[in-house]
Amino acid sequence: MGVLRWGPLLCLIGGVGLGHGQQSADGIHSRLNTWSAFGEYSNDSSRILMGNAVNRKIGAVGFGYERRLLHGRSFGLSYAAEWRPGMLESDPAASYTGIEVSPQGTYVGGPSPFLALDKCVAGTAVDTQAGTPAPGYEFLTKTVCGRRQVIEQGLSPLGFRLNGRTRHRVQPTLSVRMGILMASQPAPSATDGNFNVFFDVGLGFEVYRSAGNSFRLEYVVQHYGNLGTVPSYPATAFYAAINGNPGVDSGFVKLTWAFGRVR
Repeated sequence: MGVLRWGPLLCLIGGVGLGHGQQSADGIHSRLNTWSAFGEYSNDSSRILMGNAVNRKIGAVGFGYERRLLHGRSFGLSYAAEWRPGMLESDPAASYTGIEVSPQGTYVGGPSPFLALDKCVAGTAVDTQAGTPAPGYEFLTKTVCGRRQVIEQGLSPLGFRLNGRTRHRVQPTLSVRMGILMASQPAPSATDGNFNVFFDVGLGFEVYRSAGNSFRLEYVVQHYGNLGTVPSYPATAFYAAINGNPGVDSGFVKLTWAFGRVR
């Protein structure tokens, strides 16, 4: 399924590169000012760097600006800034219902909603105790899983992009960025704040269709967290690390259309 999904895109990009040849007529492919529009998506979050909140799905659309700082026959360096006006994060959510089965008869308490840091697992757990609070005491906990949607915006005013093989239409590219994320509600969990800081590193390639027009395909690893600015409860070192600033590590597939002034 992976080959079928990405095959047409890879064929298109490869066809563009081969159709124009590997080397440009004027020697160097580089723009003085570049504007761009992009879309990116991460289907899961995991502990890649330092994030503890997993199973987050994040999608975004945004715009970028780059200003060339240095360029030569083998590399190009640009200042890069991006704005993500439309971001949507989906977090795992769990609802717990406690059911006392015996010895007092059936009693239902809840449900109690909860945002999970780990992946939610639906099911029923049985807790049987021999003498506390009474012989034959049996308690069931029923877990129902769902998702919570969070609207976000992102701004990264500090970033740089490095392109290699600037005499060729197909160029490897590396980017680094830092910025802020603002959410409509606390993220990635209910005990966190609406304001987070992020940094990311992207690696991919850029294909020039013409001197001022290109496409980029990148894989971007991002971490965001609140830097411990939100106090945790209870205020212990353990909960500060887990609840006060759990952080999110995500791997994005990012597709960008870039255009601009060559000189």
